[in-house]
Amino acid sequence: MMLALYVGVGVACITSREALVLDPNADAAAPLRRDDADEIPCDARRVLETICQQCHTRPPANGAPFPLQTRSDVLASYGGMVLRDLMIEQLTARRMPLAPVTIADDERRTLLAWLRAGAPADPPSACARDAAVDSEAGGDQ
Repeated sequence: MMLALYVGVGVACITSREALVLDPNADAAAPLRRDDADEIPCDARRVLETICQQCHTRPPANGAPFPLQTRSDVLASYGGMVLRDLMIEQLTARRMPLAPVTIADDERRTLLAWLRAGAPADPPSACARDAAVDSEAGGDQ
């Protein structure tokens, strides 16, 4: 199925040669599994939290069709396509994020590197260790 994404004023529309049924309520209302969110590597999670989750929350906001809060969200199938692949396509073509949200080139590279690697899981405690190190470093200043 060939998908084309057209970006309008703050809203994204997905069109197709075939009917694409988008159910904005599918999984969007499901409770967030904290352990699944914790499986996203720290750097990629920071980008998702500060950039993508301005719209791709649970439930989605500002016309976003799906949440991107957990690794399961990123690996979910949506409209016949794995969201990870759709994210790679949209980030590479610089169609996401939509204005007024912006993403720095290093943030885009960080997220793309994780997605292109297959969105591998990271140990849940990794970010907690990073936060503790950051906290200790900040305490010395």
